[in-house]
Amino acid sequence: MPRFLLIVPVYAASLVMGAGQRTFHLYRALARMGTVDILLMSEPVYAAIESDLATIRRDYAEAGEISIRHSTRQFVVPPPQRSVISRVVYFGQRLLQAIRPRAHFYRPTRDAAEALVGSIELNGYDVLVARYLKSAAISGALAQDRIPVVVDLDDLDEIVLESKIKSRTTPLVRKIMLWNHARQVRIEARRLRAKCAHVFTASEPDRALLGLSASSVLPNIPFRPAPIETAALPASISVAAPVILFVGTHMHAANRDGLRHFVAHCWPSIRDRVPDARLRMSSRARRSGWEASTSLSR
Repeated sequence: MPRFLLIVPVYAASLVMGAGQRTFHLYRALARMGTVDILLMSEPVYAAIESDLATIRRDYAEAGEISIRHSTRQFVVPPPQRSVISRVVYFGQRLLQAIRPRAHFYRPTRDAAEALVGSIELNGYDVLVARYLKSAAISGALAQDRIPVVVDLDDLDEIVLESKIKSRTTPLVRKIMLWNHARQVRIEARRLRAKCAHVFTASEPDRALLGLSASSVLPNIPFRPAPIETAALPASISVAAPVILFVGTHMHAANRDGLRHFVAHCWPSIRDRVPDARLRMSSRARRSGWEASTSLSR
């Protein structure tokens, strides 16, 4: 029976997030073929999720070993104090993050790479499977050539940056910086993807952009739901006004941009056709749980 190590950023293991739901489908598929250990890549900005490891262990109950490792830091966490010195240090760190070569953020620390090699030798993994190219890189999976690495790209790294450049809400100065980042990431991602034994994408257009023969599409919804039989409701049953529910993490800029676009450009047309329609928006709180944010009826 093959043994897999599933490498996942800790936020993408949470089942309350879309990334976690895709991770869970991949995990269940691997668990049907063999045994699965999970390596969670984390950093200080995800401390709240990391501290709730018990929930992750419950959700992935069939997994063997579940461990957490820290590698190259991707984000700078705002300081809890608001002193002048702490703010200067914080903005200095952010500036350094912005001007660093993008390849830096795809490199594992020496400790992470050595720990992964030791884990491979101890547990005898047959395949390393990573969610996202960056996770595979910073974990040290792509720094070794002993075990084949399969990477679920989900969204292509350079495409994510290019979408931010195209966003109307991105300031011009940031667009210029992101253009330089995207150029560097495109080169680094191409180099790292060539090291993968196989890669998955979420769509055929993304797969076509890769130019890799060892690639295939893994759709976000990997099954077709059975058709639902509909029947007329009895006259005694009243139907409430139609409601569209938007649920998403407000901290994620793409969610905010998408919601603004929907409200500005789509919602008026829906209201014209369905005057009693309601739009409800719920966003995830910073620490845990969900909190309703607002309801729109006009």
